[in-house]
Amino acid sequence: MLEACPEVHDLKLAARFTTHTSANWKNIVDNYLECYHCGPAHPGFSDSVQVDRYWHTMHGNWTLQYGFAKPSEQSFKFEEGTDAAFHGFWLWPCTMLNVTPIKGMMTVIYEFPVDSETTLQNYDIYFTNEELTDEQKSLIEWYRDVFRPEDLRLVESVQKGLKSRGYRGQGRIMADSSGSGISEHGIAHFHNLLAQVFKD
Repeated sequence: MLEACPEVHDLKLAARFTTHTSANWKNIVDNYLECYHCGPAHPGFSDSVQVDRYWHTMHGNWTLQYGFAKPSEQSFKFEEGTDAAFHGFWLWPCTMLNVTPIKGMMTVIYEFPVDSETTLQNYDIYFTNEELTDEQKSLIEWYRDVFRPEDLRLVESVQKGLKSRGYRGQGRIMADSSGSGISEHGIAHFHNLLAQVFKD
């Protein structure tokens, strides 16, 4: 984490979005642990990710999604040639830390299961500076008005789909051997951790 965000100790809370999401916390984690959906569901984010240079690695009770970034007018604006990257850390069971390509910025997602179909989510945005720039304010608005709603719609739709007559209790996980960012091996890793907890 320190390597990805050396200024982590200087970060200050700039914004918090709290939602009562109509989805089970495990569905939300599943959504986070793959970027197979990113292209169609997150056009602004996908415009900043170099998909051919994006990986997902497993580390016991945490995982890392890592990818090189490129500037985008839709989301992350930074100077061309900057060695910018995304780092997405998932920590068991339901905390996510995201170091963005913008220097001195991090987002943190805390999840609190309310019941089997509701999760309280705090989505926090941090910057190192207290007085926000216009670009930072615009980025916060993009997270609040575009990126967050995209994910909320997805996980709430999945929750509804679990009740459909066509669903038979187990979907297919699409994984590749390279550990790429669009592979769903992160979901399999999470499910194995869950199975171990239930077994114990």
